[in-house]
Amino acid sequence: MKPRPKSINPTKAVIHTKFVHPHVFYDLKAAAMFHPTAITKHRVAAISGLSFKSGTFGTYLASLKRDGFIDGERNDFIITEHGLGEVGDYEPLPTDSESLIRLWEGIVKGGAARMLRAITDAYPNSLSKYEVGEAANISHTSGPFGTYLATLKRNGLITVNGGQIKASSDLME
Repeated sequence: MKPRPKSINPTKAVIHTKFVHPHVFYDLKAAAMFHPTAITKHRVAAISGLSFKSGTFGTYLASLKRDGFIDGERNDFIITEHGLGEVGDYEPLPTDSESLIRLWEGIVKGGAARMLRAITDAYPNSLSKYEVGEAANISHTSGPFGTYLATLKRNGLITVNGGQIKASSDLME
Protein backbone atom coordinates (compact mmCIF):
# COMPACT_ATOMS: atom_id res chain seq x y z
CA MET A 1 0.00 0.00 0.00
CA LYS A 2 1.25 3.48 -0.87
CA PRO A 3 2.02 5.99 1.89
CA ARG A 4 -0.77 8.45 2.48
CA PRO A 5 -0.43 12.13 3.24
CA LYS A 6 -0.72 12.77 6.99
CA SER A 7 -3.87 13.72 8.93
CA ILE A 8 -6.36 11.71 6.90
CA ASN A 9 -9.17 9.68 8.40
CA PRO A 10 -9.02 6.46 6.34
CA THR A 11 -12.76 5.83 6.49
CA LYS A 12 -14.17 9.20 5.51
CA ALA A 13 -13.13 12.71 4.71
CA VAL A 14 -15.11 15.91 4.89
CA ILE A 15 -14.56 18.47 2.20
CA HIS A 16 -16.81 21.50 2.05
CA THR A 17 -19.38 19.80 4.30
CA LYS A 18 -19.59 16.79 1.94
CA PHE A 19 -18.48 13.28 2.73
CA VAL A 20 -16.27 12.02 -0.08
CA HIS A 21 -14.25 8.93 -0.78
CA PRO A 22 -10.90 9.09 1.06
CA HIS A 23 -8.96 8.88 -2.21
CA VAL A 24 -10.47 12.21 -3.29
CA PHE A 25 -9.01 13.69 -0.14
CA TYR A 26 -5.64 11.98 -0.80
CA ASP A 27 -5.64 13.58 -4.25
CA LEU A 28 -6.29 17.00 -2.74
CA LYS A 29 -3.53 16.49 -0.14
CA ALA A 30 -1.13 15.51 -2.94
CA ALA A 31 -1.94 18.72 -4.81
CA ALA A 32 -1.42 20.72 -1.61
CA MET A 33 2.08 19.26 -1.16
CA PHE A 34 3.18 20.90 -4.41
CA HIS A 35 1.55 24.29 -3.73
CA PRO A 36 2.21 26.89 -5.14
CA THR A 37 3.39 24.94 -8.21
CA ALA A 38 1.43 22.55 -10.36
CA ILE A 39 1.42 18.78 -9.96
CA THR A 40 1.00 16.31 -12.78
CA LYS A 41 -1.88 13.87 -12.75
CA HIS A 42 0.70 11.07 -12.73
CA ARG A 43 2.19 12.37 -9.50
CA VAL A 44 -1.23 12.88 -7.91
CA ALA A 45 -2.08 9.26 -8.74
CA ALA A 46 1.25 7.91 -7.50
CA ILE A 47 1.07 9.78 -4.21
CA SER A 48 -2.57 8.87 -3.59
CA GLY A 49 -2.03 5.22 -4.53
CA LEU A 50 -4.30 5.05 -7.58
CA SER A 51 -3.71 4.17 -11.20
CA PHE A 52 -3.59 7.29 -13.34
CA LYS A 53 -5.36 5.29 -16.06
CA SER A 54 -8.38 4.31 -13.98
CA GLY A 55 -11.80 5.81 -14.54
CA THR A 56 -12.16 6.16 -10.79
CA PHE A 57 -9.09 8.40 -10.60
CA GLY A 58 -10.42 10.51 -13.48
CA THR A 59 -13.75 10.83 -11.70
CA TYR A 60 -12.03 11.96 -8.50
CA LEU A 61 -9.99 14.62 -10.31
CA ALA A 62 -13.07 15.81 -12.17
CA SER A 63 -15.00 16.21 -8.91
CA LEU A 64 -12.16 18.18 -7.32
CA LYS A 65 -12.03 20.44 -10.35
CA ARG A 66 -15.81 20.81 -10.59
CA ASP A 67 -16.02 21.79 -6.91
CA GLY A 68 -13.23 24.36 -7.28
CA PHE A 69 -10.59 22.59 -5.19
CA ILE A 70 -8.10 22.27 -8.05
CA ASP A 71 -7.63 24.00 -11.37
CA GLY A 72 -5.87 22.92 -14.51
CA GLU A 73 -6.19 21.01 -17.73
CA ARG A 74 -5.29 17.51 -18.88
CA ASN A 75 -2.06 16.66 -17.06
CA ASP A 76 -1.17 19.59 -14.77
CA PHE A 77 -3.20 20.70 -11.78
CA ILE A 78 -2.78 23.23 -9.02
CA ILE A 79 -4.67 23.45 -5.78
CA THR A 80 -6.84 26.56 -5.51
CA GLU A 81 -7.13 28.84 -2.51
CA HIS A 82 -10.52 27.21 -1.89
CA GLY A 83 -8.83 23.80 -1.94
CA LEU A 84 -6.12 24.97 0.46
CA GLY A 85 -8.81 26.22 2.80
CA GLU A 86 -10.48 22.82 2.85
CA VAL A 87 -7.45 20.51 2.90
CA GLY A 88 -6.40 21.22 6.47
CA ASP A 89 -2.95 20.23 7.65
CA TYR A 90 -0.59 18.82 5.06
CA GLU A 91 3.11 18.29 4.68
CA PRO A 92 4.65 20.51 2.02
CA LEU A 93 6.96 18.89 -0.48
CA PRO A 94 10.49 18.59 0.95
CA THR A 95 13.00 20.99 -0.54
CA ASP A 96 16.23 19.05 -0.10
CA SER A 97 17.22 16.29 -2.52
CA GLU A 98 17.67 13.50 0.00
CA SER A 99 14.24 14.05 1.54
CA LEU A 100 12.64 14.16 -1.92
CA ILE A 101 14.38 10.92 -2.87
CA ARG A 102 13.20 9.22 0.33
CA LEU A 103 9.66 10.49 -0.27
CA TRP A 104 9.60 9.03 -3.78
CA GLU A 105 11.26 5.78 -2.67
CA GLY A 106 8.33 5.35 -0.29
CA ILE A 107 5.84 6.06 -3.05
CA VAL A 108 7.25 3.90 -5.86
CA LYS A 109 8.60 1.12 -3.58
CA GLY A 110 10.47 -2.10 -4.34
CA GLY A 111 12.44 -2.38 -7.55
CA ALA A 112 11.52 1.11 -8.73
CA ALA A 113 12.80 2.54 -5.45
CA ARG A 114 16.07 0.61 -5.77
CA MET A 115 16.45 1.87 -9.33
CA LEU A 116 15.74 5.45 -8.23
CA ARG A 117 18.39 5.20 -5.52
CA ALA A 118 20.98 3.86 -7.97
CA ILE A 119 20.23 6.62 -10.46
CA THR A 120 20.28 9.40 -7.88
CA ASP A 121 23.47 8.06 -6.30
CA ALA A 122 25.18 8.41 -9.69
CA TYR A 123 24.02 12.01 -10.21
CA PRO A 124 25.19 14.16 -12.00
CA ASN A 125 26.34 11.24 -14.12
CA SER A 126 23.99 9.04 -16.07
CA LEU A 127 23.87 5.26 -16.10
CA SER A 128 23.11 2.69 -18.78
CA LYS A 129 20.13 0.38 -18.35
CA TYR A 130 22.57 -2.41 -17.62
CA GLU A 131 24.25 -0.38 -14.85
CA VAL A 132 20.91 0.55 -13.30
CA GLY A 133 19.80 -3.07 -13.40
CA GLU A 134 23.00 -4.28 -11.80
CA ALA A 135 22.83 -1.67 -9.03
CA ALA A 136 19.16 -2.42 -8.33
CA ASN A 137 19.51 -6.21 -8.70
CA ILE A 138 16.96 -6.35 -11.54
CA SER A 139 17.63 -7.68 -15.02
CA HIS A 140 17.66 -4.72 -17.39
CA THR A 141 15.93 -6.89 -20.02
CA SER A 142 13.02 -7.93 -17.79
CA GLY A 143 9.46 -6.68 -17.98
CA PRO A 144 9.48 -5.31 -14.43
CA PHE A 145 12.59 -3.25 -15.22
CA GLY A 146 10.75 -1.57 -18.09
CA THR A 147 7.68 -1.00 -15.92
CA TYR A 148 9.74 0.54 -13.13
CA LEU A 149 11.65 2.72 -15.58
CA ALA A 150 8.37 3.98 -17.07
CA THR A 151 7.04 4.78 -13.58
CA LEU A 152 10.13 6.81 -12.71
CA LYS A 153 10.04 8.64 -16.04
CA ARG A 154 6.28 9.30 -15.90
CA ASN A 155 6.67 10.91 -12.48
CA GLY A 156 9.44 13.20 -13.69
CA LEU A 157 12.09 11.58 -11.50
CA ILE A 158 14.46 10.58 -14.31
CA THR A 159 15.32 11.43 -17.88
CA VAL A 160 16.23 8.87 -20.52
CA ASN A 161 18.37 9.98 -23.42
CA GLY A 162 19.79 7.53 -25.93
CA GLY A 163 19.93 4.63 -23.49
CA GLN A 164 21.40 6.75 -20.70
CA ILE A 165 19.37 7.29 -17.55
CA LYS A 166 19.87 10.29 -15.31
CA ALA A 167 18.12 11.67 -12.23
CA SER A 168 15.92 14.67 -12.95
CA SER A 169 17.52 17.98 -12.07
CA ASP A 170 14.22 18.93 -10.37
CA LEU A 171 14.78 16.08 -7.94
CA MET A 172 18.43 16.77 -7.36
CA GLU A 173 18.84 20.55 -7.28
